[in-house]
Amino acid sequence: MAKKIPKKKSQSKNEYKEKVMKIKKKRQLVNLALGALLVLIIISSLVILLKGDIDLPFFKKISSVFPEEEKYAVIVNQEPVTLDEFNERYEQIPPQYKDYITKDNLLDQIIDEKLLLAKANEMGIIITDEEINEYMTNLTTEAGVTIEDFEAMLSENGLTLDDAKIVYKRSMTLNQVVQQLVFSDLEISEIDISDYYNKNIETFKTPESINVSHILVCHNESERCESELSKEESLVRANEIIELIDEDNFASIALEYSDEPAAQQTLGNLGWVNREIPFDQDFLDASFELEVGEISEPVETIFGYHIITVFETRPEETLELDTVKNAINQTLLNELQSGAYIVYMEGMRNKTEIIYFDLEGEE
Repeated sequence: MAKKIPKKKSQSKNEYKEKVMKIKKKRQLVNLALGALLVLIIISSLVILLKGDIDLPFFKKISSVFPEEEKYAVIVNQEPVTLDEFNERYEQIPPQYKDYITKDNLLDQIIDEKLLLAKANEMGIIITDEEINEYMTNLTTEAGVTIEDFEAMLSENGLTLDDAKIVYKRSMTLNQVVQQLVFSDLEISEIDISDYYNKNIETFKTPESINVSHILVCHNESERCESELSKEESLVRANEIIELIDEDNFASIALEYSDEPAAQQTLGNLGWVNREIPFDQDFLDASFELEVGEISEPVETIFGYHIITVFETRPEETLELDTVKNAINQTLLNELQSGAYIVYMEGMRNKTEIIYFDLEGEE
C-alpha cells in the first residue's frame, strides 16, 4: 500500500492566492525582461531601415535623372531605394528572422513606412526627445533593467543607445499615424466578446492538475540514467528510501537520494502536471491516484523506479468570462486592427506611384 503522510495544515484561500500572485509577479518580471531582449533583436532588424537622421527624408533624394548603371528595388513617388541599399539592409537582418522576413516582406514594410512617414509629415506629427526618453525609461523599468543594462545589451548587437532612440522615434511616429488614421474608431462590443467566449469555450477550460514531486531510483537497464544497481536492487533501494520520508522532508530526501540530475535544482518538484503533459503514462496514472500528502509505492517506468507525492490539486474548471474578457477583447481588437491596416494601406498604395524592379534592378 502507498504510505500515507499526515496532512499539514491546509493553506487558506487568501494564502494560496497570495502565493499565486507572487509567482505570477515573478513570471511577469521574467517575461518583461525577455520582452526587452526581443525588442533588442527587433531593433537589430529594424535599425537597418531606420538608421538615418530622423529629420532627413527616410530615403535620400536623388535627381530625376538616374545614373544608367544604378539599379533599384523600388521607387515610391519618385523616391528610389537602390538594389544595393535594399540588399544590404536585408543581409543585416539576423539569420534566425529570415525564415519569417522575406525580401518581399521587407519591401512591403519599406513602402508602408515611406507612405506613413510622409503622412505624418503632412499631419505635423513630431515626437520629442522627452517623449522618447520617457518611453525608454518606462520600457526598462517594466523590464526590470537599468538604462546601462539596456545599453550593454544593445552593444552586444552592434548598436548604440542613439540607434535605439532613432528606432523608437520612428516607431512612435508610425504608431501615432496609424492610431489616428486607422485605429481610432475601432472597438470591440460586449456582444463580440461574449460570442467569441461561447464559440471557443473549450479553450478556456483548465484540466485537472496536480503539483507533484518525485524521487528517481535508476538501475542498469534504465534509459538516460546510469546506475550499477540491478532492477531488483533498485526496487529494494526505493522501498528503503520510502521509509525515510516523513511529513516535512521529501525535498531533502530527493536532494540526497534521487538519481535525477535536475533534483539538485528542483528538489524533485515537477510543478503543476495535467494528464495532457507527455509524461510516462504509468507515472501519470500513479500520480493522479494519490491523495495530497500521500507517498506512492515505487512506480516503474523506462527511467527506473519513481517515488511520487502530491502537494496540491486543482480541479478541472472553466474560466469565467469576466476573467478572460480583457484577453478576448485584445485578441479581437488585434484581428480588427490588422484587417483595417491592410485595407488602409492598400488604399494608399492605389493612390501612389510605385515602380517595382526585379532582383536584377530592371523594371
